[in-house]
Amino acid sequence: MSLQQGSLTHPCQSRRLTTHTSPRALRSCDRCHEVRKRCSFEGNTDICHRCEKYRIVCVTTRSRQRLGRRPKNMSFCPSSAVQVWELKGLYSGNHRGQDDPRCNSVAENPKPEGRQLENVIGMATFEIAMGLFMFGPSFAHDFHAAIGHLYSTSTLLLQDIYIAILSALQKTRYNNGSICGDDLTKGASSIRKLRTAVITTYQDAAAVTMLGQGIAAFDMLASGTKSNMLLRYSLTLIRPWYSALLRNPSLDPITITPIFWDTVDCLIRREVPIIKFSTRDPQLVDRVAGLCSTLLPILQELCVASYNTKTQRYPNDILDPFTGIEQKLLSWSITPPLDITKTYSTSEIRGMRTQALMYRASGLLLIHRLRNPLGIKDNVARSYADNIVLELLGYLALAKPDERLPNAALPLLLAMLEIPGLPKGLWSKINTPWICITKLCAFVEFIWTARRNGFAGLWFDLVDQGLDFVILP
Repeated sequence: MSLQQGSLTHPCQSRRLTTHTSPRALRSCDRCHEVRKRCSFEGNTDICHRCEKYRIVCVTTRSRQRLGRRPKNMSFCPSSAVQVWELKGLYSGNHRGQDDPRCNSVAENPKPEGRQLENVIGMATFEIAMGLFMFGPSFAHDFHAAIGHLYSTSTLLLQDIYIAILSALQKTRYNNGSICGDDLTKGASSIRKLRTAVITTYQDAAAVTMLGQGIAAFDMLASGTKSNMLLRYSLTLIRPWYSALLRNPSLDPITITPIFWDTVDCLIRREVPIIKFSTRDPQLVDRVAGLCSTLLPILQELCVASYNTKTQRYPNDILDPFTGIEQKLLSWSITPPLDITKTYSTSEIRGMRTQALMYRASGLLLIHRLRNPLGIKDNVARSYADNIVLELLGYLALAKPDERLPNAALPLLLAMLEIPGLPKGLWSKINTPWICITKLCAFVEFIWTARRNGFAGLWFDLVDQGLDFVILP
């Protein structure tokens, strides 16, 4: 795939609009097509003026119509019986048909969507579309390069899910309609590809890793009910290849995120993460996990201990399996790389530090609640929850009015479960899709209703009754 980076117009240059400078100008994008306008471009950018103004993805997803007049169904002469457009069926026995696997090659019959996708994922558009999955624009280049490389080597596998995600992000971010029709069809097609995927090389494993988290992300935006199952299935497929993927630093943007996501979900469901996280560099910074690369293994230990406690796999002589993990969390500290201020913006660094401290407090709160049912030592749980909220408020105090903290849904959820009457407006301060926030709020209300009705057990035991979606990082 040839990824085109959108060029920027210098401020001193004139902002002259033209309708023919872009290769896509012959066909209007979806937004301009809706208002019966042609795309106008500034300079040599691939984003039209209207989409840039409203900060939406500039994409053309509608199919091309057949050019020319519709043929009349008539014979050329009295003795003729078959029209030219009917000859395809006559040769089905002697020529390769659509069911022949050799006909599925993009090189032989490239889909129009694939060509559109190459134009859509320019760097400027990419930063807008994928902002939900990054701490900030400083992560865009490596993430952009990783998914672009995978698309170029595994086009048939990834094309549908790439287009579906771009469309879903546009609709959810700007409330531009519901996710349905072609988007859901492409999502279903991608699930079938994941189910039948066969991995023979580590490049195959990398593509399946991207496919799995892409499907999970699309499900999160569409319904948010089966993302964890789909993600965990893909991680099961690539687990034998994880050590090979780990040796390639360029794949970090697509290998760390699904493991972090799975771990966060396992913390709530008391399950064991599919892949045990390891890293080449303790100072690694990730687009979603941020500065938590050394915290993530401790959280995975907590998942295992919680699962073993739930399934009663510990010997009777072990009084408290969480003591060692608790000490690790108490002694843990952020270890940023020395050049972090040169690589990332002040806002990104502040956000990653806040996220890491919120997750540390979340781990301590989870351990406390695994030891103590609701109603027991609630004041200690409240102090951990207060620390989470104070970290968030400290971040917001220095943030811009429209700035939201990425990847902090789990800590805020845990705080909401402990602090009664915590303003629901705090949900709007984290960068999480509204479909997920709505279900998070419903789960919080479900737990508080149970508490008011006298429930005095572990709230983890209520997860399967009141949680029908995936916990996001």
